[in-house]
Amino acid sequence: MITEFFLPNLRVHPSYSSHTWFQQDGVTAHTARASMNLLRENFPQKLISRFGDIPWPPRSPDLTPMDFFMELPQRVYDDNPQSFVALKENIRREISSNEPNLLQRVAQNTKLRFEQCSN
Repeated sequence: MITEFFLPNLRVHPSYSSHTWFQQDGVTAHTARASMNLLRENFPQKLISRFGDIPWPPRSPDLTPMDFFMELPQRVYDDNPQSFVALKENIRREISSNEPNLLQRVAQNTKLRFEQCSN
């Protein structure tokens, strides 16, 4: 998956550069020695993982800031949606109800905190 799909697609993505970092969740299957070696080769000193160059604690709010920041699960189920379509509409409504640049500021703040921790 990494060599046949992920890396080739990543390299043609407009935002890819030599400054790209790789961050993963640390699931045992994802941290197999062969996988970690391959990721280290492709993201030298830029691998954020359970056993990566930069260790990241499990369930860290910085790993998935939107999960912790937006609290969508609670609000999107308040009206007890009866279908997947209704649930998706609730999610869209909640995301669009945020002020326009809020999500960008959350991502920028997460990046800033990460940079401060790694210095």
